[in-house]
Amino acid sequence: MKILLANDDGIFSPGLHALEKVLSEGHEVWVVAPDRERSGVSQCITFFEAIKVAQVADQKFAINGTPADCTIVALKGGFVPRPDVVISGINAGPNLGTDVIYSGTVAAARQASLMGIPGIAISLDRYGFDSDFLPAANLLEKHLQNLVQNWKPGFFWNINVPSVLLSDELQEASLCVRRYLDRIESFIAPNGERYCFVVGEIGTDEKSQHNSDVFFVQKGLAAITRVKSQPSVYEND
Repeated sequence: MKILLANDDGIFSPGLHALEKVLSEGHEVWVVAPDRERSGVSQCITFFEAIKVAQVADQKFAINGTPADCTIVALKGGFVPRPDVVISGINAGPNLGTDVIYSGTVAAARQASLMGIPGIAISLDRYGFDSDFLPAANLLEKHLQNLVQNWKPGFFWNINVPSVLLSDELQEASLCVRRYLDRIESFIAPNGERYCFVVGEIGTDEKSQHNSDVFFVQKGLAAITRVKSQPSVYEND
């Protein structure tokens, strides 16, 4: 199988390296990833400037664009063979529920689906690059063939793996609704200009007791969700 790897943590992230290591044993793996961390950029794509592509190793490229750019450049740029699947991750930190709106990791997988290729986003429920990403990589490798075979246009897979994994099975889940406790911390620089930082934390996770992704991850089980690639029109009840 030809596999394209992308992410939002950057070309040298350990989560990406874990996927590359595990999947290269039985597949043809290509990597196109951002040259630096691009977390939280959602589906942002580059319009008004050139995207620089730098080869950092055999079949491995870094770009100065976004995760969605990675998918587009790889599929349209002519230097990567058309893959059978695009896998984005492994993200250092979960992408549960409402997180899929903001996540650059998720965006690379969504972009693949929009372009007619199976997309899989995978995240680890633990922040920091000192985590052990290999169990999540091995879990994905076990289920990869089945996920690709069962993909249809119109959705992509979003997988969240607990930091301590108790089973090598995937639990199909719904998306929770996450509430964020954001706040702004600002300061005035010596030149009089104002700067703001968005900081905060996760508040509550609704639907966490109704077979949602949070529900399974909190139980030590990997959650997988079929997420629509295309926004849907709201319909009144």
